[in-house]
Amino acid sequence: MKYQILPRTKDSLETERELGISHSHFEDEYALFNLIKDGESEILKAQLEQYFSEEITMGRMTGNQSRQIKYWAVATIAVAVHYAILGGMDETDAFNASDEVINKIDVCGETDEIFDILKVEAIRLTENVRKSKYKNTNDPLVKKCIHYIHLNLNSRITLTDLAEECGVSEGYLSNRFKKEMGMKVGDFIMKEKLENAKSRILAGQKQNEVAFQLGFCNESHFIQCFKKMFGSTPKCLKARFQ
Repeated sequence: MKYQILPRTKDSLETERELGISHSHFEDEYALFNLIKDGESEILKAQLEQYFSEEITMGRMTGNQSRQIKYWAVATIAVAVHYAILGGMDETDAFNASDEVINKIDVCGETDEIFDILKVEAIRLTENVRKSKYKNTNDPLVKKCIHYIHLNLNSRITLTDLAEECGVSEGYLSNRFKKEMGMKVGDFIMKEKLENAKSRILAGQKQNEVAFQLGFCNESHFIQCFKKMFGSTPKCLKARFQ
């Protein structure tokens, strides 16, 4: 990838005028960030190739060449994550993803590797936006409710818990949630728990451990709910993927 770094001077603007160069255009970056927000991963792939095929001009943040690229990359992923949240990605998932990417960038020794990481992670972030649970609603109350469920999935979550967290009555929350999401709060919680359980089972966890971790009253109830949703017991499902 081609890039240039603006010189560090007392009067940066005057220097840029004299040299006839400036930072890369905001419009180009804005278009990419909006693709992340809209969950357009396939379009983003093509646009990223175009963006990185042209010379990027960045401001000088340090005299150290390696840290310069890392600082630029960290600033870029920080903005991208905020656009992902605006697009509907759960903020906890988004910030955790950002931390993971920054850790990868931190240990990189090659500039090209940093750019490759940015491209891969930007596409991954966009795909997560596309699959986000929040895509079906712009209602802030429902989003707050779902966020609480997401953070407390390992606990036994009740409608009372959610209503207290959101500061509304149980009946009001129940009606508003069903109107926005097309299902009852309890059904949504069960769906989230079972989808999470499926991922854990396929990752190798034992079904009794998963049942306990996700707050089911007992293993038999967990198996019954699992089979009802996926048409298979956890053990049979795992066997199919081995």
